[in-house]
Amino acid sequence: MYFEIESKRQDVKMYVVSTKQMLNNAQRGGYAVPAFNIHNLETMQVVVETAANLHAPVIIAGTPGTFTHAGIENLLALVSAMAKQYHPSTGNSSRPSHEI
Repeated sequence: MYFEIESKRQDVKMYVVSTKQMLNNAQRGGYAVPAFNIHNLETMQVVVETAANLHAPVIIAGTPGTFTHAGIENLLALVSAMAKQYHPSTGNSSRPSHEI
């Protein structure tokens, strides 16, 4: 299971998309999409924040053990919550505008 996070380069927004869609976009755009295995909250925070700051797509991955231990639904909720930090509707103007 992967959570794909892709950044719209011009709009500086992040959102969850399918791997197929993300990689098709990368192929058309001539760029690579890195995948990072996450094992804890801190790793996920760094990966999401860095991708947002770079306006770059990223695949958040994990081992089967990570998904079993944390729960897929919990991880998806966590990624979505992190995305809200970068979404313009949150009213947090001190951060870049992103959407996952």
